[in-house]
Amino acid sequence: MFDEIDFRKVIEDDLMKLKFILKMKIASLEDIKKEEENIINGIKKVMGSVKEMEMVLEKEIEKYKRFRSGWDRAYAKKKWDAIGNAVKEEIENFNQEYMKTKDIYDSCELLSKRLDELKDNLKKMNAKNQEGKEKELKMLEEFKKQKEKGFDSFQL
Repeated sequence: MFDEIDFRKVIEDDLMKLKFILKMKIASLEDIKKEEENIINGIKKVMGSVKEMEMVLEKEIEKYKRFRSGWDRAYAKKKWDAIGNAVKEEIENFNQEYMKTKDIYDSCELLSKRLDELKDNLKKMNAKNQEGKEKELKMLEEFKKQKEKGFDSFQL
């Protein structure tokens, strides 16, 4: 059947091929292990970078919160200052209008007093005129009576 030399040759060739394949498998396993180690190292580096980024972001967030609270306070202060200034201006405008109105009222009151005084003076003048007229009428009547008496005395 088979020759023993050929058989051995085939077996040795097969064994050599198997050894070569095993060496290749082992080499590829070593390559795979090296790749795995490279990947693991890469992941470790990425994890370290992520942790560094997280630290930087946390610091930035703390700064932002600190600044934000300052900005919030500054914004609130500016807002209240603006509201205060608006209220102050409104009060000043109201005060100016009030003072104008008060001045007008005082002027009107003075004019009213002057008008009342003028009315009183006119009434007094009318009363004096009335008295003067009555005196004049009395004097005229007396003069007329005296004249009539005088004419009567002439006729007698």
